[in-house]
Amino acid sequence: MPKVEKISGGQVFIKSIGQHFSLGDRADVGEELAAYLCDERGDFAIVEELPEPADLTVDEDSDDLEDKTVDDLQDLAAEAEIGGRSKMNKDDLIEALRDEREE
Repeated sequence: MPKVEKISGGQVFIKSIGQHFSLGDRADVGEELAAYLCDERGDFAIVEELPEPADLTVDEDSDDLEDKTVDDLQDLAAEAEIGGRSKMNKDDLIEALRDEREE
């Protein structure tokens, strides 16, 4: 079941699932609804769930961080509540995430 995220526009109510969405809200939806929201409406995008930082070992985390996109790293930094993440480049995000996990 795909997970979608509201990526643009204002608040909407999706009647078929009875849920309000604001920018950044996510929900698991069926394939057909995901296609409608992403392809036809265009204000949603399918997102992949990242593993919780606590679920990764230090070795897995170190290896995986290098392979992630800046968007993925920013999501992890947001979960870790790292300040200034929106202004960080990939190397800065990796360093901040590693520092956070060592604490």
